[in-house]
Amino acid sequence: QLRGEVTPHIGRHAFAVLAILKGMLLETLQKVFGHKSITYVLRIHSLVRRRRGNLFLEVAHLYDHVLTSFLNS
Repeated sequence: QLRGEVTPHIGRHAFAVLAILKGMLLETLQKVFGHKSITYVLRIHSLVRRRRGNLFLEVAHLYDHVLTSFLNS
């Protein structure tokens, strides 16, 4: 059970969290999101390092579970 409403914005952040947890380079993530500045990516990275993502981390782990199940089917 997720604690909060999952919006497209939450999904976007959750994807970024999962990508960082899986080892995506920050510069690659910056390009995926189309940001000129790496500031956003660094903020997400900082959030992940402190493990304070709350709903972002919950949704990221849900994405990971769904993707793993899909790839293993």
